[in-house]
Amino acid sequence: MICPDHIKTMLFSETKYGPRLACPIAGCTMVSWNGSLPADKSTRQARMNAHAVFDPIWKDGKVKRKKLYAELADYMGLKVSETHIGQFDKIQCESVEWFVNTYFKEIKT
Repeated sequence: MICPDHIKTMLFSETKYGPRLACPIAGCTMVSWNGSLPADKSTRQARMNAHAVFDPIWKDGKVKRKKLYAELADYMGLKVSETHIGQFDKIQCESVEWFVNTYFKEIKT
């Protein structure tokens, strides 16, 4: 995998959290975990924020996971097979938060 910022091959390391690819350039925050698209620190935070609002809905059994992802895919104009928060950019992650806060506000609490 290539760092999109520096066009350098990312280096593999095994961590206690699983396999990780990281840019070899000092100071670059671009990494990839478990096959996700490479992301800088702010994109990774946006993905965590999106999961934090999205996942409780299906984990609490309020909506089936498959149905929730299908609805998110429809809302975002994506195929279900393309709807993975770990592949999203910051703007897409903000869309996940907006989707949840708008359409699932009443069942979040």
